[in-house]
Amino acid sequence: MNTKTPEQIENTIIIEDPNIETITLDNPIKRGEQTITTLTIRKPKTGALRGIALADVLKIDVDAMIKIIPRVSNPNVTESEVSDLDLADFTKLATAVVGFFAPQSERLKIKAEQNTHSYRAM
Repeated sequence: MNTKTPEQIENTIIIEDPNIETITLDNPIKRGEQTITTLTIRKPKTGALRGIALADVLKIDVDAMIKIIPRVSNPNVTESEVSDLDLADFTKLATAVVGFFAPQSERLKIKAEQNTHSYRAM
């Protein structure tokens, strides 16, 4: 049984890079012989938003997300691959991108709460 206190859980989260979110895909991307099962989304910088209306990003506009996700993902994916994503995977990636627009302190609180709930479920 895990005996971490909520404070220890929060400290673990803070040690992790708060500007990166790793998303496990329910339906992996197939690229030739390669299968991509996880994507790392990094916090977008201003340059990643070139040509995209901020309001569209915050509304999770599909066209805006198809442009921005390839700019902030690792491994890099193409706009075509983002267009072909399962809706649940697209939603997880888009939500991760939009989540970076909240202040870091709020993101850390949310992660701590999520981990606390996961811890309690065990």
